[in-house]
Amino acid sequence: MTSQHPLAGVYAAAVTPLRDSALDLDSVPRLLAFLASRGCHGAVLFGTTGEGPSFSSAEREALMRCAREAREAMPGFRLIAGTGTPSLSETIDLTKLAFDLGFDGVLVVPPYYFRKATDNGLFLWFSEVIQKAVPEDGFLLGYHFPNVAGIGFSLELLGRLKDCFPSQFAGLKDSSHDAELARQLGQRFGSDLAVFTGTDSYLQLAMQNKAAGCITAPANILSTDLR
Repeated sequence: MTSQHPLAGVYAAAVTPLRDSALDLDSVPRLLAFLASRGCHGAVLFGTTGEGPSFSSAEREALMRCAREAREAMPGFRLIAGTGTPSLSETIDLTKLAFDLGFDGVLVVPPYYFRKATDNGLFLWFSEVIQKAVPEDGFLLGYHFPNVAGIGFSLELLGRLKDCFPSQFAGLKDSSHDAELARQLGQRFGSDLAVFTGTDSYLQLAMQNKAAGCITAPANILSTDLR
């Protein structure tokens, strides 16, 4: 790995097991064991592939607790929870819960309903989340997916968050499918910002630009090749 960040690696943007429109918690241990056996360093729960915005806080908590228990049989397998919602208080609660449960990090999308939020507004929003929910040894990744969320991170915003929270604001999942941005992230931040590409075909490009790895949907089945 180019990056030596503790989270560096290949992550599956995990599906959320369902049966008859309800969480299928019995399948979670098998899913995580499968991903671990295929070379994933970890899994991200409740991202886009996991349809995070479709689930209530109670459902997210139930799955996070189940995943935490299942992980006990897989030492070294990392768990990252998607905890971003348009609600600041709900995002804080879910983020704090993830760390209380022993998750390795959280993935937080900007408050996507408010598509005209300024960089300063987003900085204040993320500052509240970090200060109230992320422990000093915890890692928060921003989720940059403007084509879906309608809002994302500028280089200036990333720089400001990294300067103010150099450890806790660990990095970014970049799902912009923008090769030039991958280069700009590497040029500006090097390996100081743990960047995870969300585009499998850009993994080599991202790694050449000091990225920390990838978080992708195809990693559910292609993780051996990505690894």
